Amino acid sequence: MSNYIAILGTQAFHDQWSSSDSKLVDIREWCEDVWANEISPNGNYGASFADWSEGAIAVPDSAFEDDNIDDLSIRRDNANDWLRDYWQYYDNYVAIIVIDDWGQDDDKLGIALNSQAGSCCNRAAIVDARADRNGNLPSNLENVGSEGIAAHELVHLYGAQHTDGSTQDGGWFNPDEASIIAVPSDPIGCADNGSLDEIISWYSDCTVNEVQDHIDSEDSIEPL
Repeated sequence: MSNYIAILGTQAFHDQWSSSDSKLVDIREWCEDVWANEISPNGNYGASFADWSEGAIAVPDSAFEDDNIDDLSIRRDNANDWLRDYWQYYDNYVAIIVIDDWGQDDDKLGIALNSQAGSCCNRAAIVDARADRNGNLPSNLENVGSEGIAAHELVHLYGAQHTDGSTQDGGWFNPDEASIIAVPSDPIGCADNGSLDEIISWYSDCTVNEVQDHIDSEDSIEPL
């Protein structure tokens, strides 16, 4: 299977965002750029990204077990199961990022099952864009938004862990910077040279190695 990655939304996302299709394009372009620059700068681990508009595919409200469920992990499970059972192109993609808008602003922002890119049954991750829409993202995520969160969940699907994150010193006049996979709740295990003041658009060397190793080890994934 070629390394194809899909970006699509839930109906809840499309209902809440006035320019939802444009947001999907922004997320796709952001993920596409950071993948090309960080994961495959030499073209050896290429991927092809596609954003799917509301008119083409949206995970319906009926896919979710209970309209009152705010647990993003359950919504991920429900969205993945619906896509696997009803979307004819599920098997065409190694990884799928579902953009949602449902929970509270301080809830989890994304969920992905680790190392599931290319798997039979759990290749979809989910991002809750509500805090982004409301302007209530944590301060260290303000510059990357849902785009950066999607890029974070994407590499989880390819085996990256939070401990693969790295930080760098911003110097006297700039905030310290952290790689996309880093989170405050887990230790920095790659290159720890600063704090997590600001998440920016790069992957650590450890993240890159994990993603490339996953692609190399998965017979079902063929780089483009």
